[in-house]
Formats: sequence, structure tokens, C-alpha cells
Amino acid sequence: MDQEQIGLVRESWKKILPRAPQMAGIFHRKLVQLEPAMRGVCGRELVGRGSELMDAIHSVIERLHEPHGIMVAMQPLVDRHDTCPLTDRDLGTVGVALLSTLQQMLEAEFTPALEQAWAAAYWSLISAVQKARPSNVA
Repeated sequence: MDQEQIGLVRESWKKILPRAPQMAGIFHRKLVQLEPAMRGVCGRELVGRGSELMDAIHSVIERLHEPHGIMVAMQPLVDRHDTCPLTDRDLGTVGVALLSTLQQMLEAEFTPALEQAWAAAYWSLISAVQKARPSNVA
């Protein structure tokens, strides 16, 4: 990610943050629409985990400028991999749901440049998490 993309992601996040619970609900509905099996992922209902999701996104956004910091923020996800393995397909579905949610939340402000910035942020994060896994899941 370049500095411009980091700036775009951070500025748009500031606009979403006051409506974080709404975003979490939209995200979870979209994720389950795309992949119903994700409803009970990791043995827990997705609904009610919105604050976890928003906290994780916020932590990553705060550290976009430092890749090592992203890994520190995401270490709990990496540690949970053994009990909650997500396939590459699952991670792709999560990315689609995230971008769709951002589009709905930001409406006309969700420009192609902003979409590319968020996609870059998401895939940078996923790439870092996958490299940190003890073994890749196909």
C-alpha cells in the first residue's frame, strides 16, 4: 500500500467509526448471504461479534504504515487459526463482504480509488496472516 491509499482508508474509517455497530451488522448479514456456512464459523454465532470485528479493523488501520505492527495487531487471529481455520476461499468471501459493506456505508464516497485502497489493505493483511500461519490452509 502506498501513503495515498493509507490516507484514503484512514479518512473513510473515521467516517464509519461512529456507525461501527451498524457496519458490523451489515457486514455479518452480507457475509452470511454470500456464504451461509459462515454463520457459525468457529463454533460461535457471528451476530454479537461486531465489536471484535470493529476493534480488529481499527487496530489494523492504526498500523497500516508498519507491516510488523499489523502482525502484532493480528496475532490473536493467527493464534486462533488452529481452532478456527479459514480457507483461502473463506478469506476471499470475507473480503467481498467487507468491500460490499463499505460501499453501502459510504455510498457515493466509495470511489474506485477508495475501493482499491481498502482491497489493498485487506489483502495486505491477509497475506501477512497467511505467512504467519503454522501451515497454509487451501
